[in-house]
Amino acid sequence: MAKTHQLDQAPAKSTGASSLRDELNLEYAGTDDLTRMAARLIENGEFTAAEDLLQQALEMNPEHLLCQAYLIICVASLGRNDGSTNDMARKLAEDNPDDPAGWFALGHLDLLSGRRGAAFAHFAHAKDLARRDRRMVAAIDRKDPRGEPVFKKLHRD
Repeated sequence: MAKTHQLDQAPAKSTGASSLRDELNLEYAGTDDLTRMAARLIENGEFTAAEDLLQQALEMNPEHLLCQAYLIICVASLGRNDGSTNDMARKLAEDNPDDPAGWFALGHLDLLSGRRGAAFAHFAHAKDLARRDRRMVAAIDRKDPRGEPVFKKLHRD
């Protein structure tokens, strides 16, 4: 059984994390649960609340790749990007080349920096790696601004 953490013992620093906990009525949550909740917060632009949940999740499992990727995205989105987030995302992708999490994070950072072509390439690579993971494919599709191709066999980039 996965290690769990009692959410009631972890004070939320923002109302976003607290209200999401109340909304879901969770007493216990594991790393995967906290990461999914943080992903929802990120999609709603609540980066501080998401960061709090991701920090809690990484305390439970520091090796959780998707959690690391989302934390990198939060830090960059909050404007605390001194270049280290790009290095961290690149290292995550290079150290785990068969896992989509690092490539997903690189795509996010590229979009934040206005490098759309690089973002599209990273999202496409992440999607190829994640083809069996419906949740990851859906997250990539939601973030990739290009949407579905009109001509599926025609190269888009």
